[in-house]
Amino acid sequence: MNERERKMAMIVGAGLAVAVLYYGVNFLFISPMTEAKKKYSQNVKKQNALKKLVDSERKLAKTWNDYAARTFSFDALKAQDLFGQDLKRLAKQHGFESANFKKKNGKNIGRKTKISTVGHQITTTGEYIKIVEFIRGIYQSPYLCQITKLSISPVGSRDGRGRDIVKVE
Repeated sequence: MNERERKMAMIVGAGLAVAVLYYGVNFLFISPMTEAKKKYSQNVKKQNALKKLVDSERKLAKTWNDYAARTFSFDALKAQDLFGQDLKRLAKQHGFESANFKKKNGKNIGRKTKISTVGHQITTTGEYIKIVEFIRGIYQSPYLCQITKLSISPVGSRDGRGRDIVKVE
């Protein structure tokens, strides 16, 4: 091997040594660091997303508790009694002392929920405008109400020209 071939072999050998050194350092030190940085940034994104989810669940739980605080009770009989008392108070407020209140069976809301309603039947006699104000008062109460059946008929007038006293069921 002559001088020129020796220099060429040393240059090629040095080049290969540098390439092996570069790939070795890259494989042992740089690649794991970049991989760790990627995983870290992905985990930070996941953590932020989970924080938002937890915060939204807290807000949802607070909203649910606020709504649930306005309900009567988990005991259907107690809820029906309390609702009946409020209806009686509202009837008295509109001048219906002799209103007849009768408890009715409530219905379940949906097949999968355990939420049920309470029902009442109210029969009273009075002036039409007072009855309309009473019904408006029911709907303006803080409870979610639905009147499923309403029947209004005049009382004591055979020819239809009597006073505007009606019976509500």
